[in-house]
Amino acid sequence: MSRKEFMEQLARLLGGISESERQEALDYYNSYFDDAGPENEAAVIQELGSPGKVAAIIKLILRMMEGILGNIQKKAMR
Repeated sequence: MSRKEFMEQLARLLGGISESERQEALDYYNSYFDDAGPENEAAVIQELGSPGKVAAIIKLILRMMEGILGNIQKKAMR
């Protein structure tokens, strides 16, 4: 799998989150690839795992953050 394929799959798999969060995640992973350099593309992909795994982790973190923020808001309203 190439960087281009990885990023295209990741973008598709992140379709269920807000556009700003999706773009932030894609920017982060593009920067990660840029920082590693083209010669390390395969190593980065191996390190990250599948785009499905990365997307699942991103979505899990976002759900956890929403829950934490929701709890903070509830406590603030008391």
